[in-house]
Amino acid sequence: MNFKQKLRRLSLWVGVGIALGLGARPDCGFAAKDQNQAISEITVHTIQYTGKIKDQTAQFTVILDIEVPAKGSKVLPLLSGELTVVEARLPPDFRLERSGKDYRLIAGREGRFKIELDLVAKVIRSEPWNQIVMNGPDAVVGSVDLQAEGKDLDVELLTGVVVEKNIQTNGVQVRGILGNDRVVSLRWQSRALEMARKAVLTSEADVALQVSPTVVKYASNYKFEILQGVLPRLVVKIPASQSLTQVQGDSIRDWQIKTEAGGQTLSIEFLKPVEKSYALTLLTEQAILDLSAGVVVELPQPQDVERETGRMTLRAEDVVLEAETAAGLRQINAEAGAVAAYQFHTADFGLKLRMRRIEPVVTADDRVTVRVEEARVMVQHRVGLNIENAGLYAVELNPPKGFVVAEVRGDDVSEWKLNKGVLQIHFGNRVLGSRTLDIQLEQALRRPTGGTNDQPILTIDPVRVVGAIRETTPIGVVAAGGYAAKGIWVVAGSLAAGKEVALAPHVNDAVASAFFRDYGPFQFLHYVGQFAILAALCGWVMPVLLTGWHLWRTREQVKEPTASC
Repeated sequence: MNFKQKLRRLSLWVGVGIALGLGARPDCGFAAKDQNQAISEITVHTIQYTGKIKDQTAQFTVILDIEVPAKGSKVLPLLSGELTVVEARLPPDFRLERSGKDYRLIAGREGRFKIELDLVAKVIRSEPWNQIVMNGPDAVVGSVDLQAEGKDLDVELLTGVVVEKNIQTNGVQVRGILGNDRVVSLRWQSRALEMARKAVLTSEADVALQVSPTVVKYASNYKFEILQGVLPRLVVKIPASQSLTQVQGDSIRDWQIKTEAGGQTLSIEFLKPVEKSYALTLLTEQAILDLSAGVVVELPQPQDVERETGRMTLRAEDVVLEAETAAGLRQINAEAGAVAAYQFHTADFGLKLRMRRIEPVVTADDRVTVRVEEARVMVQHRVGLNIENAGLYAVELNPPKGFVVAEVRGDDVSEWKLNKGVLQIHFGNRVLGSRTLDIQLEQALRRPTGGTNDQPILTIDPVRVVGAIRETTPIGVVAAGGYAAKGIWVVAGSLAAGKEVALAPHVNDAVASAFFRDYGPFQFLHYVGQFAILAALCGWVMPVLLTGWHLWRTREQVKEPTASC
């Protein structure tokens, strides 16, 4: 045998020895791969945990529906955690092995089987709760059915989803579905015992005040820290001058407010006793009956609080604020848009505010379009409001006499009504800046009683905005049904002074000679522009108000007017 043959034979025996050695080692890579394959071959269709828990004990019966598809010894990691299996009801050729805190099932034959285990879990005390945690095998469907025995018990399933929870006379029943994490975790406590321990809590408040001429709105945000015990109920004193509008917070079962001597008491009941921390928001309002008397600021006060701190931010709307007294407060830097900010360490501070209302400055531009029909006249007023310095929630207008208000449109117009000849328009929100109102007026076209034949005379006046410091009124005309329109006279007035100022005779004569087209719809804005220039040259004050029209039926072409000073 030559050297090459000996070397080939030696290599063959070494390879066989290495292969046999690795196959004999239980912790090698090939063995681990085979074990993983064996584990994945056992399928757990359902697993159900039926438990009974008391103060310091937790007993479970675990029922599994498994399927072993092939012959041979198969291993299934079953349970792990602080627990002890008391009894295992297994099919033949099955056994249960324990290694530390882990249990595994050894299956010796193929088929579908039912496994039942009785176990006791160790109860871990985590103040104020009793808690158990254990891991189970991967299953298609996992469920939990718990029966807690005891009076006033609170049971929580920390994993999975609670399907049903029945509070009974001497216990609580909880049913749920487990999640994919295979963990069974639950806790319970005696509510009677925990409620007997008085909760120790502190509060930190962040209060925002919005002051307007008619109401003060409070948004009180509280953060409570529960240092000891649990909080089954929260009581807050509400000042007698305030009205509670909203309560915001998690896990609130019910709340009610009772009026007592010297104030109001708000009682908040929780779904379960609160521990560690809680956030609460209260919205209240305080009406201002007399602006000159000022307002005394009072905050809602949580009861049974060991220590309270907070800050308060003031914002003003249409008023000027000034602090008359500020006892127990320390002024701090206010954020953008706020009038002032204060810090306090007790809710028994004294703050009184003096207020002065800011009057709005209103200007109006009333663009009038007149449409003359066979039997009626429709006047469309497009009133452009510009509101400065302070906002408005309503506006009053004086419509011309003899016309019926048919429609009022505009952004955020909530309602309108005619009260003793005054058109009152209310907005849904505070209005500041530009706003447009469309007002439609109608009037029947009547034959004049004088000597003229079929020549009705109309008077077109603007819609006057009550309280406006300046008003302008361009007017346009649409003649329908074969009518033509002739301007009779124009009056220029100084609305800011509240008086009418007559024009010079030659200006009136020039304007009175104006004729207008009679074919199709057209607008008079071109002529108004001419008159505006003429008014500026002649020295009289705008706006130009058309106060009379002369109408006659014709088909003749008329010439455009010319006017000069």
